[in-house]
Amino acid sequence: MKITKAFETAYKELNNEQKLAVDTLDGPIMVVAGPGTGKTQTLALRIANILLKTDTDPDAILALTFTESAAKEMRERLTRFIGAAAYYINISTFHSFCVDVIKTHPSHFTIDPSVEPLSDLEKLKILRRLIDHGKMPPIIMLGPPFPQSPILNAKI
Repeated sequence: MKITKAFETAYKELNNEQKLAVDTLDGPIMVVAGPGTGKTQTLALRIANILLKTDTDPDAILALTFTESAAKEMRERLTRFIGAAAYYINISTFHSFCVDVIKTHPSHFTIDPSVEPLSDLEKLKILRRLIDHGKMPPIIMLGPPFPQSPILNAKI
């Protein structure tokens, strides 16, 4: 793999702490910072840097994020930095990674492996039932719970 122009440009925009994270090639790191501070960019550049400067295989890397959008964004950035190799990197949310581990190794857990996580609609139904039966204090919603989906916003 060769260093791309996109990698060089993005690396130059990092601050010193971010560069330290990107340049740390051995061992795990955890980037803790507020929203919009460059966590996804820093981690994507670090992964690219590891692949560019070592003999590490892309499928030997695990990158975990809190949101699906961050995982998607990380894959997109890695594709710009290293090309198709980005599709061999294990990028996932903490939640989906843990679900995969439970499904792959059910004997290590005391739950039924056929159990699936609740959908957003199922979660909403449970919350509404709890609220309707007085088991929870009222929740003031500042907007529709799922503005992106008219199906999920339908009256239950």
